[in-house]
Amino acid sequence: MLAPVPALILGAALLAPSATANAAPPPDASAPARIELVLDLSGSMNENDAGGQTRLAAAKQAVTRIIDTAPEKAPLGLRVYGATYPGQDRKQGCADTRQVLPITPMDKTARADAKNQVAGFKAVGFTPIGVSLREAAKDLGPSGERRIVLVSDGEDTCAPPPPCDVARELKAQGVDLAVDVIGFRTPSSARSQLKCIADVTGGSYADAGDADSLTANLSTLFRKEWRTYQATGKPVEGSLGGCQDAPLVAPGQYLDRFTGGRDLYYKVKKRPDQQLQVSATAVAEGGYDRGSIITVAAGPPEQGGKPREWLREFDQSMGWADIITTGGRSKPGAGEDKPAPDDTGCIVIENSVTKAGDKPMQVELLIGIADKSTREAGARTPQPRTGADAEGGFSFNSATPIGPGTHRQSIAVGEAPSGAWS
Repeated sequence: MLAPVPALILGAALLAPSATANAAPPPDASAPARIELVLDLSGSMNENDAGGQTRLAAAKQAVTRIIDTAPEKAPLGLRVYGATYPGQDRKQGCADTRQVLPITPMDKTARADAKNQVAGFKAVGFTPIGVSLREAAKDLGPSGERRIVLVSDGEDTCAPPPPCDVARELKAQGVDLAVDVIGFRTPSSARSQLKCIADVTGGSYADAGDADSLTANLSTLFRKEWRTYQATGKPVEGSLGGCQDAPLVAPGQYLDRFTGGRDLYYKVKKRPDQQLQVSATAVAEGGYDRGSIITVAAGPPEQGGKPREWLREFDQSMGWADIITTGGRSKPGAGEDKPAPDDTGCIVIENSVTKAGDKPMQVELLIGIADKSTREAGARTPQPRTGADAEGGFSFNSATPIGPGTHRQSIAVGEAPSGAWS
């Protein structure tokens, strides 16, 4: 394991970092890094070569995903270039950079404003990367941990100033400012310029070719900076030996822990006409080995095996802060469920993250049950924290259509996010 003391959360929620009890840290010492996303809206972003859509459409999709799932207390800003001037005058075109979202925590109002801005983006102009980086640094302020995330599909068309010279200038302002760069459908002739920007500031470079890969790369960059989760819930001790001696749990939120490589088991009661909903998220400060997964399954206990009959697939997401999120819901009626005689089933969280000898990992278990009346009314069962203390998150909304899926739900490190939770 890479993380010293990670946390596993069923229904992840992000809280602001707590202050040290006996110390007065300097301003922003425990705060998430301030990040500004700088997005290329030059005319070349209208090329229709990004996985069946234009580069602009793919970028809108990826940036909207980032806005939707950004933690509320994490400061995020957005600057664009090439977005307003469609003409050929070089002086005007090379001054076409503007901050469309000030550096601000992503509360409900800021999130809605940012998404409205993204929806209206047009790609029309020049590519003034150097000027935009210089202005983005001003947006972020002179101190504290700051990062610029640049998404560009080509090289600067406005030098001077050369972007790499600007990057050196920014680095000279302080070690806490870095630029991460994603080359989006970038030709090989432009990569050296973009890589130079990342190298001289201590940032990173990655390539992306469509909306999914762009979203995955953006998520990875932001996830590194925002990793202040806190698991909560009613204490419970799941069985390590299978369903037989597992504790019975009602709908709600529970706090448990993985020990070594052992799975966790819980009993749950559900009628055939009711819908069971379960979710689990693993969180590690230092990340995971590639291929680490958690899996949730539920149903009647099976002889010599694990329950598999009740759950169908949720959309799944890597989320933020080095987390692995997985979940499922049952499909009531229509002969899909195979309940035990007393309608008691078993939930198992399969642990492929920790192994023998690892420190315990906290587990926050979220369980919901909806009957026919609440499903028809679109009522929500107990759900993870939302609003001021939540990370983009999901809700157990029984009115949301359920797509086809498998009996086992899992997500591995390295997979691209597949969309926001329903």
